[in-house]
Amino acid sequence: MNTFNTLSIGGVVIHIGVGSYKKLIADMDICHKILFVTDQGIISHQLHKAILSCLDENHLSYVIYDKTLPNPPLCQVNEVLELIAKENCEAILAMGGGSVIDLAKAAGILYTNGGELSEYIHSALNPRKFTKTALPLYSIPTSSGTGSEVTQYAVITDENTREKITIGSPLLVSKETALDPFFTLSMPASVTANSGIDALAHALEAYTSDRIINAKGSTLISDTLCLEAIRLILNNLPKAYHNGNDREARLNMQVASTMAGLITQAGSGAAHGLSHILTSRFDIPHGAAIGALLKNVLEYNLPVCKDRYEKIARYCGFSNAEGLIDQITSLLKEINIKPLGAYINEEDIETITPIALTDKCTIINARKLNLENISEIYRKSL
Repeated sequence: MNTFNTLSIGGVVIHIGVGSYKKLIADMDICHKILFVTDQGIISHQLHKAILSCLDENHLSYVIYDKTLPNPPLCQVNEVLELIAKENCEAILAMGGGSVIDLAKAAGILYTNGGELSEYIHSALNPRKFTKTALPLYSIPTSSGTGSEVTQYAVITDENTREKITIGSPLLVSKETALDPFFTLSMPASVTANSGIDALAHALEAYTSDRIINAKGSTLISDTLCLEAIRLILNNLPKAYHNGNDREARLNMQVASTMAGLITQAGSGAAHGLSHILTSRFDIPHGAAIGALLKNVLEYNLPVCKDRYEKIARYCGFSNAEGLIDQITSLLKEINIKPLGAYINEEDIETITPIALTDKCTIINARKLNLENISEIYRKSL
């Protein structure tokens, strides 16, 4: 008897539930050789064994790349490209968090389109466009944060400048993805917290971005996904954090993360925009950087987002906008999100503020920001 469900949304086939990875791998039977991309965390927890066993059962040939680093650098994109060419791989199976899936996405589309990744930077004034379909990507996320399995983006770190390169195209989305809670049970509490806050920020900022607040048409589809993702995260992140073996909470977090990933096109905001330089420059985990900033970004945006915050509050059962911010602040404390001062010093703020100001996510924040505003948010977050 099946213990999972399958549906297709936005061109991505999504398998949801325990054992769903088996259906995903069975669907790869048209591929003569597969590149399996993962990282040492997956290897050390031996989560890859179930995948390799299933590949063998389906008589699928594969080669493994297991060196993925957090915030993968450009050099790793080149390593994966070389392995694809050497082994004549026809598809990629990515198992891991956002870093693994982003690396697989970047390599898969660069392999078919050619050139340098820097030519395709999403925020550039006139970036080169991806015109050729990427290698088919099958993804098995093992964290619940980035939603990379369904987003049209991938983020790679330029190891020379210590800045992030974001590429974007509808051609980057997975062909199929499997949300199997079994593979999230061993996720450490800190990773559960960080990835969960990333997903929460995706949903909050997609609901309140400048392009949504000032939209001339209906935003009902993205609004609906955002609201339910926020509710699921607020209800299930504490459960998953305190009891990693709670499969229902784990699956709900996976679904919420994917829902939030599906509507990243709706926009983002300053929690992401101000965090990117923190992650690339100081190696702060992405969700930890967002979490350190989130309360102060929400409070900064309150004058222009109060109506939208009120709607979120009512949907989630809170009294008002301020009650929503209080609830999120309590959650950050409960899951031990550290203040920004645990990672940087006050003197660092002057250097990073101009870079944060030009980040594309900062530019579409609900309330406009300047150098003084950004510097103040950083200082309040220390």
